[in-house]
Amino acid sequence: MWTPCCSREHCFRCQTKDFHTGRSCEENIAALGQALIVPCACCGVSLTKGDGCDTVTCVCGNKFAWVKELEITKQIHAFLKEYPSNTHSACVDVLCGTAGTITNAALTWRLRHTVEVNKAFLKYWKSTHPVFPTQCAVTTVAAAVHAPVGVQMAIDLWLATYPTEAAKKA
Repeated sequence: MWTPCCSREHCFRCQTKDFHTGRSCEENIAALGQALIVPCACCGVSLTKGDGCDTVTCVCGNKFAWVKELEITKQIHAFLKEYPSNTHSACVDVLCGTAGTITNAALTWRLRHTVEVNKAFLKYWKSTHPVFPTQCAVTTVAAAVHAPVGVQMAIDLWLATYPTEAAKKA
């Protein structure tokens, strides 16, 4: 495949410049080093960048700033290294103030794993308020201003997930 901007040959599968004849994509990525690989936020394809401008366009059409995505990727790797098991639940625990202190990395983890972390938020809210979770969410909204960011996220998510029930309790 050739790049649309400069007609340079590159590998479609691992998205590296120059086709890596004689090496598998995995071998090529390993040779480049993980620090230079960023997954596309839309399709997950591994991207590397050797030179050129900071704006990158993935083969799926997603455009992003390379430096920003590289920083996000580093934060995600740091969070995963700190919490290698039950990472989505650990993200909720960090954001709700019950574990750890790497809040920015947890926010970044949530950004890339929204669906899974939102499920963990709903589970967290249900487990901390097992009897009347919706009523607790409705009555806690004003008081949650001084709570950790994750508590407010859990409340907002609960109310958005159960809007009819929340309207009855309001």
